[in-house]
Amino acid sequence: MLFENIDLKKVFPKLPRTNTEVTLKSYARTAEDGAFLEKRPAVIVLHGGGYYMKSITEYTPVALRFMSEGYQAFTLDYSLLPAQYPHQLFELAAAVSYLRTN
Repeated sequence: MLFENIDLKKVFPKLPRTNTEVTLKSYARTAEDGAFLEKRPAVIVLHGGGYYMKSITEYTPVALRFMSEGYQAFTLDYSLLPAQYPHQLFELAAAVSYLRTN
């Protein structure tokens, strides 16, 4: 399994400045795991918490379940308060852009 943390603020320096780290985490299968070398469907799982807290116990099991079903799974730690909407949407768009190019 490929587990990687991607700091989206480093990859996309024009993202709005916030006090929260914006991290895309991968839970992807590799060729060594018996995965095919073809493209696989991907899903980004977001944590709950209503923009003021991060409920991290929710999204990792969901991402692992998607991975077990054949998806390349990713979780996104997006900005929390005091960051205001639509910062989180810009961060999600950056994550989708990153996955499409990589």
